[in-house]
Amino acid sequence: EVSKGDDVTLSCRASGGKPTPTVRWSRVGKMMPDGQAEIESEVVRFSAVTRKHSGTYKCSASNGHSREATQQVEVNVKYAPEIELSEMFIHTRENDDKVELVCNVHAHPAPQVVWEKKGEKIIQSSRVRQSNIGSRHTLVITGVTKQDFRKYSCKASNNHGSQHKVIELSAHASPAQFKSQASGS
Repeated sequence: EVSKGDDVTLSCRASGGKPTPTVRWSRVGKMMPDGQAEIESEVVRFSAVTRKHSGTYKCSASNGHSREATQQVEVNVKYAPEIELSEMFIHTRENDDKVELVCNVHAHPAPQVVWEKKGEKIIQSSRVRQSNIGSRHTLVITGVTKQDFRKYSCKASNNHGSQHKVIELSAHASPAQFKSQASGS
């Protein structure tokens, strides 16, 4: 566990075997943060880590003769929520317009996410529903009326800080105009 902005050193030493083993670092299921598939070195250093450095790293040692030796280490980067507003879907059917507002939130540890309208937390109802799958948080409004044309805030917080972004839903919102404000601690 490291915090965003920290420097991280991964060290792996191989002993024994002739010829001397070659040590390589790779990341399980992903490329290394610099885009390489692997780095041939006993020591790998990352400066000012971000969430993109999180993952499982594998050290492999091989001399071409005996069986390859491997060890893994998990790197979890703790950071305040980072919100991306990427989508707003407007579904129009006769007598039933539906809007989906989508807020992608990345954070570690997992954040608490709330939706607000006019500074007040939105309460779910038969017409307004909130859901999330992984980092994708959605607010769905069915039977859209004039009163729904407002600014909506997606607010996320964990013990490293908070951020909120605003989506303005207007009668002319096609596509959505995104306005964002960030606050941190």
